[in-house]
Amino acid sequence: MKQAFTFFFLIIPLLNGCDDGSYDYGLDRYYEEIVTVVESNVFLLDDGKTLFSTTGISKKIEEGERLLLHYTLLNNQTGSYDYTVRINGYASVTAGSLKALPQEDIISLKDDPVLFESLWIGSHFLNMQFYFNFHSETHSVGLVVDKLLLDADPIEIRFKHDTNNDLVGFPVHMYLSFDLKNVLGEPQQNKRIRIFVSTSNYGEKAYDLIY
Repeated sequence: MKQAFTFFFLIIPLLNGCDDGSYDYGLDRYYEEIVTVVESNVFLLDDGKTLFSTTGISKKIEEGERLLLHYTLLNNQTGSYDYTVRINGYASVTAGSLKALPQEDIISLKDDPVLFESLWIGSHFLNMQFYFNFHSETHSVGLVVDKLLLDADPIEIRFKHDTNNDLVGFPVHMYLSFDLKNVLGEPQQNKRIRIFVSTSNYGEKAYDLIY
């Protein structure tokens, strides 16, 4: 059952590509947010606003891909888009989806801790930010819920992390983005959810959110 829900970390340096060092960012006009790719130069923020970029991205990107985008707001507005921006840098965000599994399968999954920073709901995504210790083995992660307890209040969801017995190496800063819609439906239904995360800095933590 494990391979039915896990997906692999991609170790990718943050803020690739676009910045040649000559830009003046000014004051309070540049941002760093997780976005969804609509087209090669159009991006959707989790609040529903759209960005039109005057600069391209050097790698091929697919519709629906999640990116961590560093951008500067420009004064002009293009067409029907909410904001015109210049991209200063970007990184791919590892993405997956919530999976509903039998309780016995959830219990069997490893709970290796991560150095946790934050999590938040954006549209139908649960976004996470943390560090994990990486040496050479591929880690796997998943977000799971008991398929018989989807009507509970709150709905208990667990973040699972398997180091694959990796050796002690160096800390890697990671963003993840999980799509909740396939299991929980559309957002803004005021469902209470509780996310359990095994952390090296706080022990097992429970985070209460509204979806």
